Amino acid sequence: MENGIDNHIYHFLKEQGLLSLSGKGKIALGVSGGCDSMALLYAMHDIVKTMGLDMHVITIDHALREDAQEEIAYVVEHAQKLGVQAFPYKIEGLEKGAGLQEKARIKRHEIFLQHCKEHGCEALFLAHHANDRLESFFHRLIGGSGITGLASIRSVDRHKGLHIYRPLLPFSRDNLEQYLKAKEISWYDDASNEDDQYTRVRLRKLIHGLEEEGLSFKRVSKSLDRLQRADQALDNIIKNIFERSVTRYDWGGVSISKDVFLNLEEDLRVRLIEACLRTVRLDTDNHISLSALERLVNALRMGEPLSPTTLFGCKILVDEHDVWVVAEKPDKVMIAINEDIFYWDNRFIIKGLKGFFVRHYDQEDAKAIKDKIGAEAFEAACPVFARDSLPVIFKQDQKSLFLSAFEQVEHISSRINPD
Repeated sequence: MENGIDNHIYHFLKEQGLLSLSGKGKIALGVSGGCDSMALLYAMHDIVKTMGLDMHVITIDHALREDAQEEIAYVVEHAQKLGVQAFPYKIEGLEKGAGLQEKARIKRHEIFLQHCKEHGCEALFLAHHANDRLESFFHRLIGGSGITGLASIRSVDRHKGLHIYRPLLPFSRDNLEQYLKAKEISWYDDASNEDDQYTRVRLRKLIHGLEEEGLSFKRVSKSLDRLQRADQALDNIIKNIFERSVTRYDWGGVSISKDVFLNLEEDLRVRLIEACLRTVRLDTDNHISLSALERLVNALRMGEPLSPTTLFGCKILVDEHDVWVVAEKPDKVMIAINEDIFYWDNRFIIKGLKGFFVRHYDQEDAKAIKDKIGAEAFEAACPVFARDSLPVIFKQDQKSLFLSAFEQVEHISSRINPD
């Protein structure tokens, strides 16, 4: 099994094109001191060393257990033994209770992302394995997830611009324990992994019972691989539909023909609406409730009149011919433009106007804009229902209108690429 894991990781890195980083890149590993992450540390080290990569070991104390500091010291000791930089972090303020493990996971990922950004690490490697994948499947099944959620943990992912890799997914915990024993390397077992107050622990015990009824990691992993392929196929279909049928506007909204939309199968309608929401908000990371998407799509399918509905920071509207997705009105707050290249509401880029002020359009701005560009140009620039999502620039007195997104000027541009 030792060579099996080492060989798999080498070929995994090769398949992902990571061998091309040799001698010139940085990567990070999340290492807790447990069996899985210690196996990842030693398997990755041997390969990374020959590649000449700079490897950072990130280890995190959640300040929830008395022996956590001992585990952190253990990870640091092994990293130093291998000649690898270790970066210990501590999370403050976590309290035991409902949702603790999810809160801890979010905090961990914040640290991972911040470290990689600050230190220029091009990829993050995590030690999830086959047991984790199976537990996640059941956890999401209980929560009523769709195909994307049930497809469970992926070996290759991307979050807020950071590439995340999980090369140990094909291996069970037993495989990883055998790997470490062959190398005579010990590890720490987290006592909370036996605490029944946590859902994952109860699921782990349930899965163990199902194994006695014939459940196997190999067969379930194959099913999860199939779910992931189906999920990816649906995503590819949606990308093609989006490029063919969705119109993007330089004022930051999108539309699709109502007939085209309603002729799609329900799951494709759900995914297309999600793609439109994420396009308008330029957000591929944050969660959108599947139930909320399904309710919205069902209202459209039933032919119900749909007054502006809000979801994910967007308004969804339907007229006689089209389904529209536009940004919600931001808070009416005057903001100082303090950089030469300034991002407003994450949707517009304002250039060369440092020292000016910006807020969203309000009806009271209409006269000044019409006087500046003409009533006809004002009416044609943007649909009425989207006007309050556009930026308006004011001079230093915060009263005199200077520019607006209703004008075709080089200083203001939407981050949505128009067709």
